[in-house]
Amino acid sequence: MSDAERQVRFWNRFARRYAKSPVTDQAAYERTLAATRRWLVPEARVFEFGCGTGTTAIRLAPHAGSILAADTAPAIIEIASERAREAGVENVSFLVGGPDAFDRANPPGIVLAFNVIHLVIGWREALLELGRDLPPGTLFISKTACLTGERALIRLGIPLAVKLRIAPPVNIFSEADLVAEIEKAGFEILEREHHGTTGRDVRPFIVARKRG
Repeated sequence: MSDAERQVRFWNRFARRYAKSPVTDQAAYERTLAATRRWLVPEARVFEFGCGTGTTAIRLAPHAGSILAADTAPAIIEIASERAREAGVENVSFLVGGPDAFDRANPPGIVLAFNVIHLVIGWREALLELGRDLPPGTLFISKTACLTGERALIRLGIPLAVKLRIAPPVNIFSEADLVAEIEKAGFEILEREHHGTTGRDVRPFIVARKRG
């Protein structure tokens, strides 16, 4: 079984449990939403990959024209669709897919990737593909875990957790690695922030624009 298949199986199995888990740093999450809203406009067409159970897409929906949100696990997308219906949100649609799940003939103006790049199989290649497929001026807004500098207990524990099937496959890279790969894909970094309010924040919030 491939890493991608193991990842989908993991999230399908734990989807309902994951949906009930609280945000670990709510204040940081609210700061991230506020920072993202600064870049949205009412007519914006947004694509989010790794959307999870849809919370972020639903929260941002009033500030965008439309949002297409994708995740690779069907069970996760089922929950996200349920939540959108319950919230009465009509300008968000969900589908099963990865970073390439948008229409290249009509690409989005803004791409979101929150808490997901460290989980994307072949993440460097995925960023390069985004750079090839998105037109100049497209915004790429991300926030994801950069775990290289974390304690050895965490870094060494991840492979064990994956082997025991209590965690999905995880990419370990530094913030510098992530920035370098985003730039290599053809994006100019416009903004870097850290929104964490408790302990060391390893999830940089990055806004980048596709170069012409």
